[in-house]
Amino acid sequence: MLWQSFGRRIELGSTLDLGRVCKRYGAEFLAPELEAVCGWGQGLEAGSYPLNGLRHEQAGQTSGWYFWGGENLPSEDDFFQPLCLGHAIERVPELIPFLGLAPGWRFLVAPDWEDVWHDPSLIPTVPMSVVKNI
Repeated sequence: MLWQSFGRRIELGSTLDLGRVCKRYGAEFLAPELEAVCGWGQGLEAGSYPLNGLRHEQAGQTSGWYFWGGENLPSEDDFFQPLCLGHAIERVPELIPFLGLAPGWRFLVAPDWEDVWHDPSLIPTVPMSVVKNI
């Protein structure tokens, strides 16, 4: 599968390859656009382990993805910087197999370790007051 990003062609393997993680964990497959923006953790680079990612709902030009290295999610307000996904996967190609995970999914990867799980807290719930007005 080729993705176009800023005039570059990026070979990612087939759609089937991108969907393997989704299939293995029973997740919906939703590939983001490479021009979409992700939240990039400060200091994240290839070989940063453990490598973490979580995906919120897409909004505007964002992909919903946030990536960081380390065991804990940092709490600093300015920890995540905007970066397009095309540049993100050039910096850390280990992200590629997980990009098809739909909003509400997380992953943690380290050498000889892969953990992928659904986290309902990543998907906002609609307040009942809104539902009643529909």
